[in-house]
Amino acid sequence: MWETLTESMECLVGHYQALKAIGQEKEKRLIAADVPVIEQLTKEEEKLIAAISEQEAVRQRSLAAILPVCGLAGEQPTMAELLECAEGTYRARLKQANDALVSLASDLQAISDRNTRLIRQALSIVEYNLNLLTQPAEAPAYTAGGQSPERSQALRSLFDRKA
Repeated sequence: MWETLTESMECLVGHYQALKAIGQEKEKRLIAADVPVIEQLTKEEEKLIAAISEQEAVRQRSLAAILPVCGLAGEQPTMAELLECAEGTYRARLKQANDALVSLASDLQAISDRNTRLIRQALSIVEYNLNLLTQPAEAPAYTAGGQSPERSQALRSLFDRKA
């Protein structure tokens, strides 16, 4: 039972490390505006998140089996409390996996925040360009003969809005 918990924690570390690598690559691709690669990376992220969910279920089941043995049934123990109950070799491995997960969570949050900012900036640039393209064109102040343009001339834009 300790083996299952330890292996699931170590597997989660591997998944989160892969997720971190994808996030870092995605950041580079967002800066380069490489949309096809971003789409591929997003699909890989989705697969990893599904794998993390499955592994988390394994971790939860193994933890549920361990808690009654440790006398912690019906509680939400801290990792320190759990480590006190852990058998010798598993204690060090669990602590190492927990420390790695805490560090990875912090790194992933920072990467996610940066990528969110990059996506928002890209969206604002796209919105700005769309606004430029869809704004009505300004009528000239004077025509070739020095006359003011007639009021009957409708302001034109890039797109025909009556269609």
